Amino acid sequence: MFQSIVFLAVLLIKDIEITNIIIWSIINTFIKLEILLAIVFFMSTFMSNILVIASSLMLYLASHSYSLILDMLVKTKNELIINI
Repeated sequence: MFQSIVFLAVLLIKDIEITNIIIWSIINTFIKLEILLAIVFFMSTFMSNILVIASSLMLYLASHSYSLILDMLVKTKNELIINI
């Protein structure tokens, strides 16, 4: 949340217009981090610390890579994207 406040402050200092897209992206980032935190808390009740860290990191990286993979498949006109 602190980074979002700093980001908005920089936009205000530089006189850059804060649009609805910027506000929605900050809200969605906050929600995404809250979901990740809930998953970490849930897994920490059943697993050791190192497994929770590793699985959380894998979940975070997989969720961020998914849109990049779809963009790559669309640009290369791969047959897999047609099935999805």
